[in-house]
Amino acid sequence: DHRRDDRDDRQRGRSRDDRDERGHESKRSRRDEPEADGGGDEGLPEMPTFTATQVVERVIEVHNSQKSKRRMENVAECVHDDMRLLRLSSGAQIVASGEKLAGQWHEKSLGAGKAIAAKRVFLESKRHSQTFCLDFYKPGSAPGFTSRGLGQTEAGKGKGIVVLYRVSRNRVSHIWVDEDRDGMTEREGASEEDVTGTKLFVGDVLEIVMDTYGDRGIDAMGVFYHDYALIPTIG
Repeated sequence: DHRRDDRDDRQRGRSRDDRDERGHESKRSRRDEPEADGGGDEGLPEMPTFTATQVVERVIEVHNSQKSKRRMENVAECVHDDMRLLRLSSGAQIVASGEKLAGQWHEKSLGAGKAIAAKRVFLESKRHSQTFCLDFYKPGSAPGFTSRGLGQTEAGKGKGIVVLYRVSRNRVSHIWVDEDRDGMTEREGASEEDVTGTKLFVGDVLEIVMDTYGDRGIDAMGVFYHDYALIPTIG
């Protein structure tokens, strides 16, 4: 019964609002979305929809275009104006606007080595337009991010870096960063079950995903895992 589902959804929405007012909402919860684009699109062809993986690949491409004069502008086009950069484990806010992120990201990542993900988990739900991309980067190979925010890490030094991106309407709305406490970045032959069974994934990533999708969205969620070390090189 669609009407019953609507009432249930509204009731859940009121319950969440009540928790917000009492300050009991998770500190990692960021369910609020950037404002939707204004009107004026009537009669125009529908824009293509890009997944989190596609948008993140564009961010990596821009990061690796070190000599481009439009590097800062290009990464700004990948994020919403009111996007947020946060710590995954604590929810602490690091950057609170796309403009600030683009400027700091460009400055702190200049001269960095080539960015490339070691492993990736893509998450989507048939009930929602937002998609997620969870990337694992070896030290020195993240696209302008460290486990604590923006910057560079030295290759071979320290733990891997985990970056969770949330994409809405073809742009990044939120980025969460942290260190790979479970060691999945460097673990050879790690399976999807290994990665999605870690404390980081179950305790931090899924909490954020569930805040976005809700119980019904989680039931319709698809999880797609890639270990790029296992992809054969051609040529």
